[in-house]
Amino acid sequence: SARAQAGDILLLNNYMQWSLFDYYRPANVEAKLAPTESLMSDATTDKAMTELVTGKTRAWLVDFGYAAQYDPDHRAERWLAQHGYKQFAQDFAGLRVSQYVLGAPAGQSAPARPIEARLGKNIALIGYTLESETARAGASVRLTLFWQANAPIAARYTVFAHLVDSTGKPIAQVDSQPLGGTAPTDAWQVGPLIVDRYAIPLPPNVPPGQYEIRVGLYTWPDLSRLPVTLNGQSAGDYVPLAQVRVTP
Repeated sequence: SARAQAGDILLLNNYMQWSLFDYYRPANVEAKLAPTESLMSDATTDKAMTELVTGKTRAWLVDFGYAAQYDPDHRAERWLAQHGYKQFAQDFAGLRVSQYVLGAPAGQSAPARPIEARLGKNIALIGYTLESETARAGASVRLTLFWQANAPIAARYTVFAHLVDSTGKPIAQVDSQPLGGTAPTDAWQVGPLIVDRYAIPLPPNVPPGQYEIRVGLYTWPDLSRLPVTLNGQSAGDYVPLAQVRVTP
C-alpha cells in the first residue's frame, strides 16, 4: 500500500486464494486474477496478460501457495519478464511478490551497446541496452542485459545490477535470477541469447550527480561472485557499464 503508484495493477496468480486475497489486499491498488486456464500455453498467456495490464505502468505479481498446481511453467512471471523490467522481489511465508515496470520494447534481439565480457568460464555478457543515460530521483534506471552460454552451466547464478557512487558504494540495486527467475543459468542452452531486463529503483533522496552501473553474477546463499574477464583482461568481479546522470 505504501509503495503504490498511479498506474499500478496487482495480479494474484492463484485462483484458490482469491477470496482471502481480495479481503486483505491493499485498497488503493486495482487487483485482478490471472486465470489458471490462461496459463496453459504461451498464446493464451499472452492474450490474457496483455488484457490484464493494458493501460498500466507497473505490475505486482503475487505467487501464493504451490505454484506447480496453477502455473507449473511460470508463464505469468515469464510474460512480465519479457514485457517489463524487474524492479523488486521479496519472499514471504507461503508467497512471493514481484514487481515489474511495464513497457519494454518488443523484438529486442541485439544490444545497443556490444561488449566483450565473460563471467566465469562459460557465461558471456555480449552487450546491453540502456533506456536513458539520465534518470530522476525516485524513478528507475531501465537496463537490458544480453547473456549467452558458451558451454553448459552447472550452477544457478543470481544477477546483480548496482548503481554506485564515486566511491563504489551502491545507492540502488536489483538482484534476480535471469528473466525473473524463469530462466535459471543451469537450464541455459549453448548459443541462444537470454534477454534479461531490470529497473534499478532510485531512492527519492538520492543526490544529483553521476553514477555507474555495475553488473555481475553470484551464487546464493554464499554471495560468491564469478570472476570477470573484460576484453580479454581480468577485471575483478563485476562488469562496469554506463554512467547515469541522476537529476532532482
